Amino acid sequence: MPFTYAIADLHGRYDLLSEAVTKIVEHSKSDRPATIITLGDYVDRGPKSRQVIERLMDWGSPDLKLVCLKGQSRRHHVAVLPSANQGWMVDG
Repeated sequence: MPFTYAIADLHGRYDLLSEAVTKIVEHSKSDRPATIITLGDYVDRGPKSRQVIERLMDWGSPDLKLVCLKGQSRRHHVAVLPSANQGWMVDG
């Protein structure tokens, strides 16, 4: 049975992403396939949103598959982008 790991709500915390990935790499050392699923909310709040996005975009581990899901607030932003309604700015 494969390993599946979930990392949620990074909010620009590159330090927490790096720590989680390091622990996952150590734990998943086996012949079993492994997947990391990140659960949206990658930016905002933390000081290193750009580094979080770059790390995920440049993922190159042959041993760990990465699946990046979009968070609820990103879904809301995409839904209103085509319109002139800027309501998403109110609730962040």
